[in-house]
Amino acid sequence: MSDKREKQPVKSKSQNHKKLDWDKFNFLENLLIFCTVPNGNAPPESGVEFRINSPASDDIVCILFKIDRDNNDPLITSDEVRPDYMAFYTDEEVCVCTIIEMKGTAENRLEHGIEQIKKFRDKLRSEIKERLPNRFSSRLKFQGILLSPPNSQVPLKKLTEEAKRGFRIHSLMWDKKAELFKYVSKFHDGFVRYEHKPDPHEEEHGFIEGVLVEQAMNYRKNDNYHTANFVANNNQRGVYINYELEDNRVYAALCLDNQNKSECAIKENGNEYNDKVKECLEKLGITNPKSLKIVKID
Repeated sequence: MSDKREKQPVKSKSQNHKKLDWDKFNFLENLLIFCTVPNGNAPPESGVEFRINSPASDDIVCILFKIDRDNNDPLITSDEVRPDYMAFYTDEEVCVCTIIEMKGTAENRLEHGIEQIKKFRDKLRSEIKERLPNRFSSRLKFQGILLSPPNSQVPLKKLTEEAKRGFRIHSLMWDKKAELFKYVSKFHDGFVRYEHKPDPHEEEHGFIEGVLVEQAMNYRKNDNYHTANFVANNNQRGVYINYELEDNRVYAALCLDNQNKSECAIKENGNEYNDKVKECLEKLGITNPKSLKIVKID
């Protein structure tokens, strides 16, 4: 493998511009471009805090998103309930979104947290169905986490009712920084109790994860691929995001829609990144070109 393929791609300058852009991007695009939390740390709130201590491996993708943004720049409008965070995890066996709400000890607050998690699940599921290929929404599972201090008044009856309806929200309690990777990296179909196991925290990423977390561009490249695909994509009916790989001349485009368009297009001289992306997708269990086709940008 050449040195060029081994080195980490540069962080996109877009990471310095975290303000959402509703003129250019739809809900999913704003979420994917501007709401990632690169270090996986959630600061203290309501007496709790956590981090996603995921390993830097090409075998997984684990991304934390900040959902409850500042009211001056909200992802969810201020008159709608919304949770604090969402973690997306995928490997060759599982694909799961875990919606996380941080709450204090009172039962009424935790009951409200359940509603916040459910509302965002419904919003996200609707957006995914409208904008992404069917095979993605059919594989993706949803679960929730209510993170609260010990001795919280957990609304067990309401959690049980949701479980019977097919949606698991797990009540986890801890009084220090919780380590949540083991809880977001699996789909838990039964009762879960928090067990604290401190692990070394890696702030680096696997290749695909690093591209998605830190290299999204806050504009679209006006190239031949964009002309052929974005307009045909009915202007934001799907997802179209550019990612900077090395510089302004070496980049990628992710193009998805609900008509089963699913492509990663790469602009480069040679096949260095093409080969790297293909290698990492295989490690994630994505080997069928229909799942994600890799093409070149002329």
